[in-house]
Amino acid sequence: MVFFPSCFNRNPFEMVDGQPRLPDALDVCTEWLLAKRFLEKGIFVTCGDWDLQQMLPSECRRKSIEYPPQMKKWVNIKTLFTDQQGIKGRGMMEMLNALNIEHVGRHHSGIDDCENIANILIKLLKHHDPKDAKELMFNHLRTLR
Repeated sequence: MVFFPSCFNRNPFEMVDGQPRLPDALDVCTEWLLAKRFLEKGIFVTCGDWDLQQMLPSECRRKSIEYPPQMKKWVNIKTLFTDQQGIKGRGMMEMLNALNIEHVGRHHSGIDDCENIANILIKLLKHHDPKDAKELMFNHLRTLR
C-alpha cells in the first residue's frame, strides 16, 4: 500500500477502500517473507505485544483465517530497551528521546514507525558483537501460544 500526502486529510475508511482484504494481505506478506528468506534469518520487532499477541490473532479468529505461523514469534522492543537501559520503555517516542534519536516521519504511520523502531534496535545493539546481539534478541523472543 502506498500513502500519498493527500491521504492524511481523508477519512480513514476511504484510505482502505479498494485495498486487499486481510487474507490476501497476509498471503502477500507471507510470499514476500518467503522470497526474502526472512523466516530463516529474521524476526519481527514490535513496539509492544498487542498487535501480534492480541489484535491479529483475534481478527484472524473472527474472520476464520488461519493465523500465519511466521507471525507467532517476535521481539518486543520495549522489553529489550528496559533491559538495556535500566528504565521502562513506555513507548516509541519516549525510547527515541531517551536514546537521543530523532523521530522520523509521522507517529503511528506504519512505515515511519517501522523505521523508528529499527533505529531504536540499531542503537540498542550497536555495542554488541553479532553473536551477542543474536543471543540478546533470542532471550527477548515472545511466542504466541
